[in-house]
Amino acid sequence: MFVIKDRPGVMPTKLMRHYFEGAMNQTGVFADRIHLDSSTEADGTLTYGDDMVQMLWVGWALGMRCAERIDREQRAQDVGIGPPQAA
Repeated sequence: MFVIKDRPGVMPTKLMRHYFEGAMNQTGVFADRIHLDSSTEADGTLTYGDDMVQMLWVGWALGMRCAERIDREQRAQDVGIGPPQAA
C-alpha cells in the first residue's frame, strides 16, 4: 500500500489530513458517499480502511506536496535563485 509519510521541510500529514477530511466533509457529493470514520494511524502512517478513500487521500496528499514544490520553486525564481525560466 502506498502511504504518505512526514518529511522535514514539508507540510505534516496531520495538517494535510485536516484539509482532506474537511474538504470531503464539506463537499456534498463526497460527504454523501465517503466514510472517513475508518481512518487509523499506525506507526505514524495514515491509512483508510476503504481502498477508494485511501486512493483519494494519496492523490490529495501528492497534490499538496506538488503544490508546495511549485510554490517553493516560484518563490526561488522571484528572488533570482531558481532555475532560469524558459523563453
